[in-house]
Amino acid sequence: MAHHLDNKAVHQAEVLSNRPISAGKDQPNYLLELKLDRSFTALPGQFIQIQISEPPLTTHRELEHQNGEFQPWTVEAELDHKTPLLNRPFSLADLRTVDGFTQASVLYKVRGPGTIRLSQFRASDNLTLFGPLGSSVFTLPERVDRVVMVGGGLGLAGLLFWTNGLIEKGLPVTMVAGAPTAEQIPLPKKLWSQRTSDTRNLSNVFSRLGPEAVNLYVATDDGSAGHKGFVTEVFDQVLAEKPPSERWAVYACGPWAMLRLIARAADEANVFCQVSLEEMMACGIGACQACVIKVRADNQQGWQYKLCCTQGPVFDARTIVWDQD
Repeated sequence: MAHHLDNKAVHQAEVLSNRPISAGKDQPNYLLELKLDRSFTALPGQFIQIQISEPPLTTHRELEHQNGEFQPWTVEAELDHKTPLLNRPFSLADLRTVDGFTQASVLYKVRGPGTIRLSQFRASDNLTLFGPLGSSVFTLPERVDRVVMVGGGLGLAGLLFWTNGLIEKGLPVTMVAGAPTAEQIPLPKKLWSQRTSDTRNLSNVFSRLGPEAVNLYVATDDGSAGHKGFVTEVFDQVLAEKPPSERWAVYACGPWAMLRLIARAADEANVFCQVSLEEMMACGIGACQACVIKVRADNQQGWQYKLCCTQGPVFDARTIVWDQD
């Protein structure tokens, strides 16, 4: 099916599964898998907004049996449960056609009222999403023989859709994943601790990330897995192992400070680099102006504003003014 960047629409999705993928109880990472009709298409780098103010059926059931008595759902009851007003933006971690329908995967961290609500959805629940959003997506230079992905925390979620596509093209991928602790690495432990080639029982999002396709490095702040330190330090090591060439391509997503260092190192090595920005977004369509950033421009002041939601979220790293006021 042909894809058009401006094909955003409201879609109804059925929850196929929604489960934690990490063992940690502190802000666990969840994988949400959704079933949509085949009219939903998207490109790597685009994102969706999920309507979380819509309570899952499980919440209805909990309200109905509160204190052992039937309690009908009301607006007041929802407010007591800190109902999030705004939709929440999420990267698409994977998208594929399965048995005639579209299956979308979303990787997220449970860390506030919105994602706590999202984690309550169960298989067969329905939710509403808006998308795909974003007009700038990941691209591949004409001649590339090595790809490096750098994901800081949940930033890795924004790279997995693109990573799977490049693996399908037969490109060798080096991935650097960082997190505060081993328990917060947004990948199944099987992938980064054992590096097993047996990925049969993993979700489609992760099933192609075996050692034959991906050279994986891990960094944790406390040293509980992989390199003790930051992903930027591991990225510097990757650049030093084999001198980069114009045939390298680097893609990164994560905290702003991390992206600034990755962009600087890639620029000094003269390597193509795209970054996916995770600015705060309220509407996702350019109305609230919450996700504005400065990019370089050929004008008197040397920069102009752009919106991550409608003019991003993917940018050439060299175009961004990294020292924002």
